[in-house]
Amino acid sequence: MSTLSLAKNLKAVASLAPRPVVTWDRAERIRRNREIWDNKQSIVHRLPLHYQKRYWQYVLSEAAPVHYRKPTSRYEWDPKRRTMIETEDYPIIGFHPPEADRGLWGGETVVKGYVESRPFTRKKILPRHWIPHFFFPRLKNVVVYSEILNKHMKVVVTERTCRLIDKHFGLDSYLLETPEIDIASRLGNRLKREILLTLAKGTYYPDDQERHDFIKRKYAKFVIPVEEAEWIGLDLNEACRKQQEIEESVKPEPEKYKFELELVKRLASGDEDPDKDEIVKELESESVVAEKAKKLMSSAKNLIIFFVKRMEEEAETAGEASKCDACINDSSAIAEAICGAKEPDPQPAGTDLSEQKRVSKRQARRLRKEELRLSKKRERRVQEKLKKKAKHAAQREAGCIPTKRARIREVSLLQICFIPIGFDLALLEAAKRYLAGNASALKMHKQRVAIDMSFENLMRPKDIRHLFVQLAHAYAVNRRAKNPLQFSVVGFSGPQNKQFFDNPNNHHWDVIFEERPLDVVFEKSEIVYLTADSENSLETLDSSKVYVIGGLLDHNSLKGHCLKLATEKGYAHARLPIGEHIALQTRKVLTVNQVFEILLRYTENQSWVNSFLDVIPRRKGVIEISSCLKNKNETEDGDADKRSEENDDQKSTTNVKEPLESSCSEESTLNDVC
Repeated sequence: MSTLSLAKNLKAVASLAPRPVVTWDRAERIRRNREIWDNKQSIVHRLPLHYQKRYWQYVLSEAAPVHYRKPTSRYEWDPKRRTMIETEDYPIIGFHPPEADRGLWGGETVVKGYVESRPFTRKKILPRHWIPHFFFPRLKNVVVYSEILNKHMKVVVTERTCRLIDKHFGLDSYLLETPEIDIASRLGNRLKREILLTLAKGTYYPDDQERHDFIKRKYAKFVIPVEEAEWIGLDLNEACRKQQEIEESVKPEPEKYKFELELVKRLASGDEDPDKDEIVKELESESVVAEKAKKLMSSAKNLIIFFVKRMEEEAETAGEASKCDACINDSSAIAEAICGAKEPDPQPAGTDLSEQKRVSKRQARRLRKEELRLSKKRERRVQEKLKKKAKHAAQREAGCIPTKRARIREVSLLQICFIPIGFDLALLEAAKRYLAGNASALKMHKQRVAIDMSFENLMRPKDIRHLFVQLAHAYAVNRRAKNPLQFSVVGFSGPQNKQFFDNPNNHHWDVIFEERPLDVVFEKSEIVYLTADSENSLETLDSSKVYVIGGLLDHNSLKGHCLKLATEKGYAHARLPIGEHIALQTRKVLTVNQVFEILLRYTENQSWVNSFLDVIPRRKGVIEISSCLKNKNETEDGDADKRSEENDDQKSTTNVKEPLESSCSEESTLNDVC
């Protein structure tokens, strides 16, 4: 057989797949990790098993090629030689600079290669040579968005990273579906760890339940336990440092506590006889450890007595005291058999000797200080109450505070708007009883006014608190009115609802609170939205309509928002007739409680002018238009009289001048004749 035919037969028998090549990068990773993991005392063996499995998958895997394409077969046709040649699989090896860990390079690296030199001469006869060159990826700053973390981030990325993010339809899917070896970035692995932790804890979109459910369904296949998510993306150094911190944070428990608990469990179960305990005999036989064994047995006896007393309390509650007595006798016998010594003083109920031993001196000192502070606090409260009683008694003797019956008779309950200094609480209770009796009238009036609270996402927490204060002012004015309005608060849902009702004083408001939106609670034909930007002036109030005040504190940053909302929803809108009755030197925007009180006063006096003058503060420069017109007419009349007087004076002066001129002309003619 010829050599050529033998080579052909060997090629036919061999596999046509490319030869498996172990790159230098992978071989170096395996060699270094083998040196680390061969040490059985190393901390790497105490790492969690799920991290060890994931780490070795990372070590033994190859990074996906970026621009390099592996040969599809072992042999290929060479057109120059006109024969089949064996292909070579040598991936391009690059290195990751420190800048790659601060961005998302999409697996791209810096590659060291060679380029042909270009001599600076017109005559291209000089020889060219190869010079080393570094090939860098094209970098750019891009703002990316994570829908799980709900954050926008400015990150240095490559063009390939942008294509991969678009291919996976988002940053979150790209990071979750890409292995750590292909991300090749500390920033990317840290973002992946935060995303997995957020998915595991379910802390995404706590205020938007619909969005929360959507994210939960979309990324359900990526959810892993929190214990595993905390270790995702950590290299070996970071994982060892984390494990070391965990071990240092856990305080080691002495072995004597473990032995003590084991002995108590065995004695309580009754499986072993304490007289035949081999461990105790060995300890007592040794003179060095005899005292420690006796202390251990005494602490075990105290623990048994404590547990049996607790069983006695539980049995007494269930009516089984007779059984408990037998248990106590048995426990005392067991304790005497264990220790053979006099029973020490019993420990106080609810304490454990082992726990008392574990309390350090610093903790005991803090506990004593806390107990001393609490005892002094109680004494201080008692002394303050005694001082207050003595002060009230002295004021009552001096006549500063009248008797309870006289105060209730003198003060009109209809005019109570605040509690003055020195006011007794009994009178306040009487006022509350009166107001409670008047509360039924709130739902009897025909005129309805509502406040729309659906603007929570447009306000800061500070503005929401200020809005609650304005609601309280409006409610107080309505409660003390002779003819109160039907007060409703709609769209009152979300965190603002919880924040409002966290105050126990807001639990008993005689107000209709609705979590549903405005167009669900009322008909669209009934709604009239009050906004200062409307062109329609409100001439009078209609009892069949619901006048809605927008609960929005925007400091004039969202001008026209309520009008836009009303036009989009198809609500009727209007404004208070401020410009028709009064003149303001400042802007016409009022607070929620001021608008509510103006509507309330109008239902009482049927006069817009009086309502505006009673409610709008004087600092806004309120001037009644009728008085302005009167003053204007008076000034115009005065100017007209003045102008007429000036005209009369001018006419009189001209009349005087005319006879003088005629007399002068006559004299001149006489002289001429003479």
